[in-house]
Amino acid sequence: MEIPLTRGAGMGFRKGMARHHGGERLAGERPMRIASTRLPVFLLCMTGLFLWGGGANAGIPVPNPSFEEGEEGPDGWTLSGGTGAWLGEGASGARSVAVTGTGKTGDTHYWRSETLPLEAFSLYELRFQARRLDGAGGNPISGPVFCNRDLRELSEEWRGYRSIFITPSDLSPGSSWLRFGQWEAPGTIAYDDVQLFRVQPIYRTRGDLTLGAGERVIGTQYQFLAPLNALSRNHARPLERLTCYFNTGRLVFGGGNEVVYRHAAGDIEQQAAAIEVNIGHYTRGEVAAEVSTDGEHWIELGRMGSVGVHRFEVPEDCFPAQAVRVRFRSLSGGSLGTDSDFGAAQIYNYQYDAMLARAPGDLEGATSFASILEGDPRLKIVLEDLGDAIPGGGKMLRGTAVNLSQASITLEPALHILPEEGDATLVTGLGQSLAAGETWPFRIPYSLINAGKTKLVFTMGESAAFRAEVEFDIHPLHDIRYGEMLPASTNRAGLWRASSGWKVSQSRPLPEASAPALQIATARNEAEATQLVVRPSEPLRQFIAKCGPLAGPDGATIPEDHIEVLRVRYVPVSIPTDDSSVAGPWPDPLPPFQ
Repeated sequence: MEIPLTRGAGMGFRKGMARHHGGERLAGERPMRIASTRLPVFLLCMTGLFLWGGGANAGIPVPNPSFEEGEEGPDGWTLSGGTGAWLGEGASGARSVAVTGTGKTGDTHYWRSETLPLEAFSLYELRFQARRLDGAGGNPISGPVFCNRDLRELSEEWRGYRSIFITPSDLSPGSSWLRFGQWEAPGTIAYDDVQLFRVQPIYRTRGDLTLGAGERVIGTQYQFLAPLNALSRNHARPLERLTCYFNTGRLVFGGGNEVVYRHAAGDIEQQAAAIEVNIGHYTRGEVAAEVSTDGEHWIELGRMGSVGVHRFEVPEDCFPAQAVRVRFRSLSGGSLGTDSDFGAAQIYNYQYDAMLARAPGDLEGATSFASILEGDPRLKIVLEDLGDAIPGGGKMLRGTAVNLSQASITLEPALHILPEEGDATLVTGLGQSLAAGETWPFRIPYSLINAGKTKLVFTMGESAAFRAEVEFDIHPLHDIRYGEMLPASTNRAGLWRASSGWKVSQSRPLPEASAPALQIATARNEAEATQLVVRPSEPLRQFIAKCGPLAGPDGATIPEDHIEVLRVRYVPVSIPTDDSSVAGPWPDPLPPFQ
């Protein structure tokens, strides 16, 4: 039997049901029969981050952001109605604002900011703190009226929140404000410490293929699932135009509202495509589904005027096409209001599937966001590559700095790695005195170790008032703080062990620790397992291992017929059911090895 192993592939195998028939705990040192499958591993890069700012603080000015100023009430903020309070306590200062709801149907009100200097079709990050003083249920609401985020998880302790949103393409001063309040929420909810920053998206790139959150390529199939319930919310890489509202996982349409997505997989032509739309709420009118290959001439696929899943095939004469635009346009009357308007119709899910002319290699898209905390008007900073966002070494921050001033500037690039758990790390690159008008490419090698929340803060030294922050939430699947190398490892194939409870990612690098053998420790009549992971550096042929009886101390054994050899299979996950899983190949099924 000849079984190829792709270069660099990580293989996970689990040995199960090793039942103990002696009186001592056992350590198994005999090899087991295992098989391999083709598991491609790709180097994933995040590119295209353009960062620069004007002024010492690149944040968007929010009036009275901590609610400390005012006499009869907080300056710069107005209560829309209902019951509210200017509290004498806060998350970090002496003040905060609060709303108290009744929980009755239709009861909603909020604190509203003055008009903010927002720009149309631009990406922002909103940070604030919130807590619930009493009551339960209903929906605390936050953010701009065109992109509301419900805060169903509020507790009695102050907690920081981070929301990403993109402004509508037709943004007007009449909707350029923030609100913090409640919708049908009984009890009192408090808010404090509001900050607003301009951000840039960072997408996952391999070669000429760039994909964001919700996008993936598997073989010759391109797929997009709008990430309406992810951090991106109303933003996505394919998004080209947006005039509808967003409300916690739903696109909300009033009269004349529309959203346009442009779907492309690099320069690869598409040969066929279909779309699927879930209308989860409907009150009136219709939503037209249309496609275009040039952005000017549109073909109507159909109209949606009811709750349910609607499917449409893109006409054959649209292909081949390098890019396909999909537009959803409301044909109903009545514009959207400011008090959590349900609109005429709401899209809960949108999916686009296309067949590509060739297979560029499987890639799971991802989006991270870089917040510009401080900007220096003398500099133009371009971060071109951050590497992937999972633990391991060999990463390189690459970028370019341009001196826009008439004088030289000394730059000292540094990357502060701040994991939520574990020690902070400061990594510096080579400094440079940058002459007026000069362009300088800089590099900073770095590593990530811990899973969990991690911040990367990039600065340019004391002479440049510049600071950008990227925050990753690294899933435990990519944790590298476990596992031990085995003595049988060679340059051709790394062999290492892991306890049965770990989910092993296909991209997991080799561990640094070592162990003398695979081990299973179990009591009498107990079943236990271990995992052997194989990571070849070149294709392996006819790769097998034989499993015989396991030997333990004092002559105790587990016979071969009490050992079950299982193979870890990977399931492609498109939409994680909860935070315990992640999009991409997920190790889960354990069929017997044949």
